[in-house]
Amino acid sequence: MRRVLHVGPCNTPGGMATVMTTLADHPPNGWEASLLSSHSEGGILGKWGAYRRARRELNRRCTDASQRPDVVHVHVASDWSWRRKAKLIRVAHTCDVAVVVHLHSGQFDAWLAKGGAKRAKQVSDVLAQPRTQGVVLSKAWEDRLAPTLGALQVVENPLVPLPKVNHVRREQHHLLLLA
Repeated sequence: MRRVLHVGPCNTPGGMATVMTTLADHPPNGWEASLLSSHSEGGILGKWGAYRRARRELNRRCTDASQRPDVVHVHVASDWSWRRKAKLIRVAHTCDVAVVVHLHSGQFDAWLAKGGAKRAKQVSDVLAQPRTQGVVLSKAWEDRLAPTLGALQVVENPLVPLPKVNHVRREQHHLLLLA
């Protein structure tokens, strides 16, 4: 069975954690998924410690044949999130593991523009590495970022699979109101 390792803020409240958990709980057929937290709430030291632990664990998993993922799926925002994750991406590249870089931030374009051509080149160089695919959440984000970063794949946020519909005959004289 193939393995994907989702790396990012999976234990922190927010949209990225929800996406990561949904993807890990419902991997494609033939795949198994796991999570690696790279973020901690709190101050700079807590965040740095979480990043360091994630880097060591990612390196351990990528170099251990019994735990080596086929794909490392890195979930990233902008600013310091990108800076930390770029180093984690480098670990996967060094171990020749395929990488999906999932750009979640609603301000990634503004952050890129603020850093000028140098920052845009740094990000696009990471995404241009062999066996690396950049992913955005919508066509609108692809249109915004692709001119600067190169080809990106659109993958919308996943939806939790709905439960099976119960086809039991309903009672005719009952009404359910939700507020």
